[in-house]
Amino acid sequence: METIKLGQIYVIKTTNGEIPVRLECYHPNGGWTARALTHGRRLQIKTERQLLFLCTDDEVRGIARGVMPKRRSKIQGPVYREPMAPVAESESPRPVRKVKRPQVKRVVIVTRLNLIDAAHRVLSETKKAMTVREIVAACAEKRYWSSTAKTPWQTLSGALNREIEANGTQSRFQKVERGKFAVR
Repeated sequence: METIKLGQIYVIKTTNGEIPVRLECYHPNGGWTARALTHGRRLQIKTERQLLFLCTDDEVRGIARGVMPKRRSKIQGPVYREPMAPVAESESPRPVRKVKRPQVKRVVIVTRLNLIDAAHRVLSETKKAMTVREIVAACAEKRYWSSTAKTPWQTLSGALNREIEANGTQSRFQKVERGKFAVR
């Protein structure tokens, strides 16, 4: 390949295919910094092997016709708008009417506790050891947690055992006797 010059348009090979770029400057870490002509992003070209070929003037015109910039793209030029017709002095502009905004009602969002947090809350309030079936019933009764599952007490039992095993003495729960849990 002949000498590489800044400002020229090359087609480079990327992971997504081949795209045309304009070389803008030398990169401080070696290679070049280029601007992709298809989407306007800056790219770093590390080696000369990424450059496939130099585009001719006809190829550049074809690329320019085929590229449709995105709405917020920086490569899109300024949009020309027709100037507004001047208002005659005899015509008075309409008065601006203030629109009343509807008042928004404040909604209090009740956060539902997950099962293990609800169990901790129930055990903290009762301050006694309970079985998992009693804990699930108390959570449902106090409306901290509810479920349509067939065996939620087995889910709670597994979750409590996992927390005790994972956190050890730092766990929020402790196993008092077989099948009974309390707050630490």
